[in-house]
Amino acid sequence: SLEEMLYWVKLFSFNKQLDYTIRLVSRSYILNPEKFSFNFIEYAYNTDYKKEFEKYSNLADPYLMLSLSKQESGFNPKAQSPARAKGLMQIIPS
Repeated sequence: SLEEMLYWVKLFSFNKQLDYTIRLVSRSYILNPEKFSFNFIEYAYNTDYKKEFEKYSNLADPYLMLSLSKQESGFNPKAQSPARAKGLMQIIPS
């Protein structure tokens, strides 16, 4: 049920198991798009960086920036790629 899925989403989110959280949120939407709640998305991207992205996101949606950060660095602020991209969003300093 949707209520059970929300329970598991909260549990995974609380334990910082974001991969499981995001998979479950996606599955919840696929199974119940008409009943899907924004609460699911809030838990999927419940990170310490959300407030920072909201603060500095006058031009871009903070959830877009969170999604990009999840994909590029897995929310690791010290991530560095072989191409010298750095940080959450893997930006190249030049």
